[in-house]
Order: sequence, then C-alpha cells, then structure tokens
Amino acid sequence: RRGIESRLLVFPNENHWVLKPANSVLWYHTVLGWLDMHLKDSPH
Repeated sequence: RRGIESRLLVFPNENHWVLKPANSVLWYHTVLGWLDMHLKDSPH
C-alpha cells in the first residue's frame, strides 16, 4: 500500500528462531540490507 519493498524469508526446517548458521547469515544479510536501503537517508 505504501510502496515499500518487502521480502519474505521462509526457512522450512527452522522454528521461530533462525538457528542454522547458513540460514542465520542469510536472514541477517537480508534484514540489515533492507534496513540500510530504507533507513540510511531517513531524517530520523
């Protein structure tokens, strides 16, 4: 609705916490990349 890019990460063999090292790296890379893209020019 607001035109903000979103992503869905699904890890079928994980529960609420992403614990497998490769999945965790992908999760952090994706989330921190999204935050960097959308917040680095934010006035707040």
